[in-house]
Amino acid sequence: MTRRDLLRGLGLLAPALLLLPGVTSAQDAARVGTVTCVSGHVIVSRGTSNEMSTLKFKDSLFDHDRIGTGERSSARLLLGGRPW
Repeated sequence: MTRRDLLRGLGLLAPALLLLPGVTSAQDAARVGTVTCVSGHVIVSRGTSNEMSTLKFKDSLFDHDRIGTGERSSARLLLGGRPW
């Protein structure tokens, strides 16, 4: 395979990759709120990822985040300028 063939193949592949739907990370998604208080064990799963991490005070919340609480645990969130 020559260098020219390789470049031609990449030139045909690049537009196809741009047309595929991209996987967005939580940082690319719209920020929708902030954590204002955490009590106990609270976890968050970001976007389409199955990885869970501990939710902490002042963490940002993004579109499609999933929040779970343990027994006797709670989280106070500031969403769109209103506490919930």
